Amino acid sequence: EHIGRHLRLHPTIVASGFYDKPIDCYLGAPLTTVCNEFEHGPKENGYGAKIECPSCHTGLAAVGTPYVDPKHFKETMLKTRHGAPLICIQRDKGEGQIRLGEEELKIDYKVSKADRESLMEGLKGCVKLLIASGANEIRTSRMNDGGLKLSNNDKINNNGTTKTRDEIENDPKIQQYLADLEHRGLEDHKDLFMCAHQMGSCRMALTPEKGVVDENGETWECDDLFVFDTSIFPTASGSNPMLTCFAISRMLSIRLWMRFQNDENKLTQNAQLARAMTTLRVSRLRIRQNVPTWHKVGDWFFFVLMATLIIYFNFFWDYDSFNDAKSPSSVLDNENPSLASEL
Repeated sequence: EHIGRHLRLHPTIVASGFYDKPIDCYLGAPLTTVCNEFEHGPKENGYGAKIECPSCHTGLAAVGTPYVDPKHFKETMLKTRHGAPLICIQRDKGEGQIRLGEEELKIDYKVSKADRESLMEGLKGCVKLLIASGANEIRTSRMNDGGLKLSNNDKINNNGTTKTRDEIENDPKIQQYLADLEHRGLEDHKDLFMCAHQMGSCRMALTPEKGVVDENGETWECDDLFVFDTSIFPTASGSNPMLTCFAISRMLSIRLWMRFQNDENKLTQNAQLARAMTTLRVSRLRIRQNVPTWHKVGDWFFFVLMATLIIYFNFFWDYDSFNDAKSPSSVLDNENPSLASEL
């Protein structure tokens, strides 16, 4: 019932800023900075977005760049060295499903309305961060997004001083761009949604009515079948799931190892008992085989002797003469006639 259901994907959208100096965002360590300002979500229920700065090579930049026309795409790609993308990752409350098709797997997933609203708040936050960091141009991953271009005059006051963050954000041009983003919303097939992490399609639960695997990662429907990856998450994680996956996998692996140890101990005990019984049988066989020859002859001699005596006493012994000769009266008559007469 639950296999393949409750699929969570951490839907992700992108905003990129372009600067005067090279950024080379494909160098160095990825995801070194995160913004948690929007992680609680618009409804303050914990289903919000995180803003992260990824490493972006040219191939990934090409995938994330909306294709408007050849000239626009070429101009954007030529500015890759000067670009810095920000990704907005949503902890999705909505869910999808993986199911079997006629020839291949089918994935059904649609970003929920609540998740879209949260992503929009995060996307506007990305734009503000890029503006505050000095970007001259900002673009989102939406098709036909003309972007926001900022000249030096937009960043400097009339008296020659640099505008503050609040002054930049309150600029009419910036406010209009943000208002346009919110007005159009996030639409399927127009905004580029990416999948950051896959979770939940074999979720863990205390009963088979609520999930696929038990607290040990063993499937309810099939014994000795275990799942130890992010698909057992009951809900989407609130951050990148790598460390959570490592921790859960290690915990469940230790439990499985202990289970094998217990089973092995039982098998060892049974094997030891079987070996002991075998050793006893072999010992008895060896004892019988190692009996000395003279001992075997003695056994046969004793058997023949006893058989001879039994036959003799049954068929050849004269019990009547034996009784007459050994009776008390005959003894007394022969040895003491006077005493015998008195008796």
